Amino acid sequence: MPPSRRRGRPRSRMSTPLSRTSSSATQPNGTNKLLSLHALSKRYPNLQQPLKRTHWEGCRCAGTCTPTTCTCLQDGAPCRQSCKCGPSCEHQFPPCTCKTNGGACGEKCPCYLAHHQCSTACACPDDKCDDENNLPEVEVKDSQIPSAGLGLFAKQDIEKRRLIGWLEGQVEPHPKEPDFDCFDIAKDHSLRCSKEGAYFTNEMLFKEANAEFRYMEGKRRREIVIRAKRDIKAGEEITSQYTDRKQPPCFPPEDFQTGSYVLVKGEGEDDPWVAQIVSMGAGKKKMTVQWLLRKQDLGIIPPPLRKSIRLDKGELIMTEGWRDILDWETMIRVIYVREERPEDDELGSNVWWWTRCYDAKKKKLK
Repeated sequence: MPPSRRRGRPRSRMSTPLSRTSSSATQPNGTNKLLSLHALSKRYPNLQQPLKRTHWEGCRCAGTCTPTTCTCLQDGAPCRQSCKCGPSCEHQFPPCTCKTNGGACGEKCPCYLAHHQCSTACACPDDKCDDENNLPEVEVKDSQIPSAGLGLFAKQDIEKRRLIGWLEGQVEPHPKEPDFDCFDIAKDHSLRCSKEGAYFTNEMLFKEANAEFRYMEGKRRREIVIRAKRDIKAGEEITSQYTDRKQPPCFPPEDFQTGSYVLVKGEGEDDPWVAQIVSMGAGKKKMTVQWLLRKQDLGIIPPPLRKSIRLDKGELIMTEGWRDILDWETMIRVIYVREERPEDDELGSNVWWWTRCYDAKKKKLK
């Protein structure tokens, strides 16, 4: 594998009082759920916008939740299962009334659409929908994707929409430099992923992947979970696009080709280098690359000039005159790099860009 190798992995950028008892999401027949979710969004403007909220854990209100005391309301969102206020709070997100025929809820489930974990109060079956104690069996082994390393595989059939697992780790401020082990989890904060379980899900374009990463307001905090996007057979490798389906993938899936930006193994180093393929030999066994420099690579630039360089978030410097011929085996994978500065709302930790070049012969930056 985001994650931020993954940062950028599913991203969302996303009153009038409304009584929950009048919401059709609480009606016995469960009709018009989308309309009720729309009405709730008027009361809680960030209901479906996890990354616009500052808090990734529930409120700590011991009594009645009010806008002056409740962190959920301050974030423009309803209370959730991880809140201390409990299920009797008038601001708790209402349970769904989905009729699932024994399976997991579908795409029209209000809980699914609002990134909330189905609870025991929901009409769907406890052991099939969002039950963390009844997750399908998976295993980690060599990926079937070239150069991807380890991958996550299903050990049993997994039905569509079923919760497969989630990313474990610690929440911390967004890293200042691209970090492949971080996923956005809240405004200005990322989840630094532990290398276990769902971490080994490899990336594939959304339309081709069999699973998807999503946010879920769970019992302990906001989780980054992976769900089956379609039925998955035992033995299949589980794949997902790390970013929102409308965004470019973190690692474009195309084969190595002239013009591609790539991660390259460093000789005797854990940290890879960034390069662009400028030409390819016969059979793609040898590739000529031109190096790009990150902040941590600037040590190869002479000190007087190096001290004057200030790189912005995600910025790289293209080099002129520094090229090498490499073996195919040194390539890790294709990455996404822009050749222009992105807009501020596109600056995830896994969005790289460059506009300047360093001339190694003249020792000048231009």
